[in-house]
Amino acid sequence: MNGDNTSDVMPRQLNEPEPQYMQQLNVGSCFSISKATIPQHLKDVFKQMVEHIEDQEEKHEVTTMLHKYYKIFDTTKLNISNLKVPPMINSGDNPPISSRAYRTDQHRGQLISRTVNEMVQAGQVKRSYSSWSSPVLLVKKKDDTFRFVIDYRRLNEITAKDCYPLPDIKDTLNRLSGSNYFSKFDLKTGYHQIQMDESDKKKATFVLHDSIYAPQIMTMGLKNAPSSFQRIIYQLIVNTRWDHSLVYIDDIILFSRTFREHIDHIEELFLY
Repeated sequence: MNGDNTSDVMPRQLNEPEPQYMQQLNVGSCFSISKATIPQHLKDVFKQMVEHIEDQEEKHEVTTMLHKYYKIFDTTKLNISNLKVPPMINSGDNPPISSRAYRTDQHRGQLISRTVNEMVQAGQVKRSYSSWSSPVLLVKKKDDTFRFVIDYRRLNEITAKDCYPLPDIKDTLNRLSGSNYFSKFDLKTGYHQIQMDESDKKKATFVLHDSIYAPQIMTMGLKNAPSSFQRIIYQLIVNTRWDHSLVYIDDIILFSRTFREHIDHIEELFLY
């Protein structure tokens, strides 16, 4: 499992050669079904995803299902769900943490402003007058682009730890024993699909040189974001599907003994 927001679908039958991995694809948050025309780029990706399936009837059925639910693979627009995470920033009696904006050069300052404006347009952040604030910075990635990061280190120091357990990898893998078909889905920008609790928004605010903004959605870097996200997704998906699903942060794995079961399990997830 990985955290690169991609999706692998990996059917495998016993006594047959190891399968090839299907084409990776981001999974969005829109779970509605539509009869609208499927974009050609998605048709092309779906075709690549099923290339390794030798049984033509199974290939046709998987293709039909992907076409039916194509909107959940839409990578063009961020969708914020109605889910809201419970309060996760327990700062006790500590006074507000307030930081100044980091100094930056003109180029990076423009990139930060552009990124924040895009977040405002997407409904991810709103202007705030909170007495809490954390600085932001741009971290250079391998491809020479920049990642927008909020430095929550001071806030995390005074935040009580949420001890909700993450799955044990060995136990997780043991649950897959005996299954013949596997599909893995990575939720696209998983944190950003879930709304933040009102009491946390003011504490998670970030500061620029001329303004302060409050995140409206779960934000990377907060101490309890991983455990809070794990709890929500587990309760939504695994609680009633223990026999054929598991979750590790934003990775969802479905496992089944037969092809028919697997199609039913996938469609159940798509309809959720």
